[in-house]
Amino acid sequence: MTPDGPFIAIDAKNMKMDASPSFIPDGFVLKEDYPKCCPYHKSVLKHTLDWWEKFPNCCRSHTEMAASGRIKKEDYEYVPEKIINCYVYFEYHLRSKINNDDWFRDINHYIEHLAFSFGHPQIGFHELQVLITSYIKTIKPNTWEFPDDRRATLITYLTKTNQSTNSKKGKDTDLNLLYSTYQRWLKTVPNLQYFSYLKQTTTSKAPMNLFMYDMDYNPYTGMTSSQVRTKAELIQVLFDLTKQVLSQIDTTQMVKDKVITNAQQFKINLINDKHRLIQLKLVQEYSKSEVKYIKVIKQWLDSEKRYFTELIPELQKLPAPSLKLTPHSYIRKNDEEILKNIHKSSPMTLHILNDICFGRLKPWAFNTSNITKLSSIVRDAAKMGIESPDDLYKKLKTLLVEYPEFENVLSSNPTFSSIEHLPYSFNHSDATDIATKYYKEIIDTEAIRYYNEVLVNPLIIDKEKDIPYQVGNKVLGALKDLICKTKEEMQTLQSMQDTKDANDLSLFVMDYLHKSLLALFFSIQEHYELFLIDKFHNLSEFYFYTFNIQNVDFKLIQASTQEEVNNTFISSNETRDKVKELNNQKKIAYEKLAFFKGNNIQKEEIMSEIDFERLLNFTYELIEKESVPFIAPKINQIGLTNAMIRYTFYEIHKTLYGTNSIRYYWIEFIHEVFAQFNGSELVTTKTKFSTKPTNYQQDMKSMLG
Repeated sequence: MTPDGPFIAIDAKNMKMDASPSFIPDGFVLKEDYPKCCPYHKSVLKHTLDWWEKFPNCCRSHTEMAASGRIKKEDYEYVPEKIINCYVYFEYHLRSKINNDDWFRDINHYIEHLAFSFGHPQIGFHELQVLITSYIKTIKPNTWEFPDDRRATLITYLTKTNQSTNSKKGKDTDLNLLYSTYQRWLKTVPNLQYFSYLKQTTTSKAPMNLFMYDMDYNPYTGMTSSQVRTKAELIQVLFDLTKQVLSQIDTTQMVKDKVITNAQQFKINLINDKHRLIQLKLVQEYSKSEVKYIKVIKQWLDSEKRYFTELIPELQKLPAPSLKLTPHSYIRKNDEEILKNIHKSSPMTLHILNDICFGRLKPWAFNTSNITKLSSIVRDAAKMGIESPDDLYKKLKTLLVEYPEFENVLSSNPTFSSIEHLPYSFNHSDATDIATKYYKEIIDTEAIRYYNEVLVNPLIIDKEKDIPYQVGNKVLGALKDLICKTKEEMQTLQSMQDTKDANDLSLFVMDYLHKSLLALFFSIQEHYELFLIDKFHNLSEFYFYTFNIQNVDFKLIQASTQEEVNNTFISSNETRDKVKELNNQKKIAYEKLAFFKGNNIQKEEIMSEIDFERLLNFTYELIEKESVPFIAPKINQIGLTNAMIRYTFYEIHKTLYGTNSIRYYWIEFIHEVFAQFNGSELVTTKTKFSTKPTNYQQDMKSMLG
């Protein structure tokens, strides 16, 4: 443990990494006279050579690096050519991918790969970034379509990437700072039994999955990476976690079931915790953001204390029962397991299946020279049934004994306690030899492991809020990317058949993996379909919209247990309809509020991204619960008038509920959310609720462009 915390930081100034070859997009052909083929590409060449002539005295950073001896110009003679080549690769990649369903994820990954290929320090990448940004802003294509919304998204992404590269945010994402922030939060939570597991298991420890965003696999770099949260982002996570944990403690039910028998002692514990919280706040420094979770805990303690103050006189009239105190049973619906998994690193990754396309498991690079050893591995694995998570992991370890790179995945304890088999499968020809049998065993077993990990995703706390992103965007999005990649590989291999450059093993594996991934995709989609916003109804629809293919040459087969799978997740058609209605109402609210994340008529930012996300979450909770949610702290002054805010919420209210009757809690909500309404009267806001602001249409047109 260092004085600052458990982490040691190595200054990037002391690191150097050589540049690497850039991935050339499939189908790209370099013109013979590039970059002197046209005036535009000549300007790219001129920009690059002008910069190179000044380098390293082109900017303060490079000048300081050269003066310190970190860089020498002669070591980077290759850079001008690399910039020019990477630029034209990106041009081609952009027009090839921009109209695909996964366009942003793919282009983002490709830009990350280009940055990585420049090594460290990334000499020349900034100039490439400037050229790419200029191209995106100015290109007016004649032979391909570049949607305006996608252009704007890329410009925003590149601008933010450039800003984050140039800004000094290191201190805010320092892991030791996050560690001290988490430990400070841990001291504030009550010393009641419900928080004991967190205190016991994470005091003086670092829960990395709270400190980091989820892992992201980049097929162009072949690496999985994650970003560190800022202190502000971690505090928001802790704030949400505080509310979640406190909401699970059902003391009313505990008293009703006579689990809490000593109400007086329970009240004393509450009083002690409140006093300790006040003392901590006095002697320790908390930021304004941290104070909000302290307020939540304090309000909860006050509420519980009032409840037991009223209850104690009544309980004293009753004979005391001799019951065993089991408080954890009153944390609802597996939330104890969620708490236990908070600090675990999640094994929920597609690493093994990705490796079959991109890594050492690629079938065209598979070594079958030691067929005796391979036969022994396959024979041992084939004998193993999968009745439990331990059986499954034992089988995978047997199959992948020669691949130490999967040790992290296979050494993680399963987060699931039983085995659920995929409800979708497909007909496929039997394995024809030991090698095809080996791949079939790996793919089948890993598909079951990944499916079961996804079913117990610990990041899903609020199903309606979390499933569309955690499952819809991330899990199904990653699966779809890999399905597309296997399709590309199959087409390439099939085109090579005539030249006899493709082997039967590669074709078998890519075809089997492709179909297995589709079965996995539809199995996961079916399990979570109630809360997913965007779904494919069948395989034909998936193929049509993903590959522009109408006829599919195979079918997915639903298992006989499909009805049971559905019934474990969907309680009734009424529930399904209610959730769909709520999702539709939230979508309407988002569309009406979307301009809040842009600029006002003075071209100033209306509100920060964090505040916009908070406003959305508060609004969604308002719609769902039909009451004002708990809000702390309020959102400070934003770049819109009170009249514009008020009328925007009237527009949402009108669309959702009509105008016959105004729901008063919507008026209260506006005053609770926005600090700038502090001096306004509720009755005034209600009276003017439907009054359109002066120049409303003109101002909206200006802001929406």
